[in-house]
Amino acid sequence: MRFVAYPDRPFLPRLPLDLWLDMLDDFDVDTLLRIRATNSVGDGYVAATLCHRLYQYLHDAVNYEAFVSALEDTGAVLGGYGALRILFPLPHRPLPRFADVFAPLGTYERLVAHLVVVQGFTQSPPPPDPPQAPPVIEDVDGSASSDSDDETVEEPVAPGARRVATRTVLSKGTFRITVVQSTVQCPLLALTAEWNSAQFTYISARDFCSSYSRLNSEGRALVNPLRLKRFRKIPRSLQAEVSTWRADGWEVAREWWPWAAGLCCPGALSEGCGAATRYFGDRFCSRGVLGAVWAQGDSEEVATQRDVWQRETVMWWRGGDLCGRPCHGRMRFILPGARVCHKNAVIGL
Repeated sequence: MRFVAYPDRPFLPRLPLDLWLDMLDDFDVDTLLRIRATNSVGDGYVAATLCHRLYQYLHDAVNYEAFVSALEDTGAVLGGYGALRILFPLPHRPLPRFADVFAPLGTYERLVAHLVVVQGFTQSPPPPDPPQAPPVIEDVDGSASSDSDDETVEEPVAPGARRVATRTVLSKGTFRITVVQSTVQCPLLALTAEWNSAQFTYISARDFCSSYSRLNSEGRALVNPLRLKRFRKIPRSLQAEVSTWRADGWEVAREWWPWAAGLCCPGALSEGCGAATRYFGDRFCSRGVLGAVWAQGDSEEVATQRDVWQRETVMWWRGGDLCGRPCHGRMRFILPGARVCHKNAVIGL
């Protein structure tokens, strides 16, 4: 996230620089990673583009350098929709006026204190209690049924599987930051409690990762069964968000198999099946460092980040209804789950 200047050499000598920079502003993370892989000049333009996007997103709400330092010091990450819009920009659309920050269990209060004392944010009042009248529970496909219990299922039944400890909403002017506390020292566990797959995206002070890049580039989001009523129905508390995403052009669905290649789900080996074991940094992810890789070489920063990737990550499986009997030992349903683990233990899954 630190400031990176654009290279002083052109990437495509015959292309006007202004046009090239405009093109970079519209490229998603997968295209940027392909440009990065070409040479050191492309790498430098990609690093500068990502940092420029982050600065444009945050600079009028926070002291940017101090905020980046706070993220680095606390081990927190920018996640959810804000991170998604940085890695998958929507041309000619304004950036959101809110950000979700996911913090480790032990540094959450320090980060909140930084935002209040240093950045000048104030704590927003808690949201109003949900209406007590029996709501209409909508299926993801749009059908509806009456149900008197509107509890959002935010945790799997399995003991010890909580992902979010608490959250604090802070505001300054028209900008809002929600700080989410993980139940463990890894902030990414809390990220897997977000309500759809597109939000399984993060940007830290040094690196970034998009877990469902193919779906994101296609404007598709899988609903997290963890957040559904009885793992199948959209509760009233989520219906407005689902409608907003659909109005924004996103396809939102509960079932994975219609989006699988050839309408054939490979089960646990797939990107989005409820039985698929995924982790941040696996073969389906688009990830990288924010700085210029070619310029850094084997610098201390790159070595440190490599150690982080190799040491610890979060593994999850979406759970819920499975695509068919072959997906997971002929089972038709499994509970959602996630856990922190050493990356060496999950490489190859």
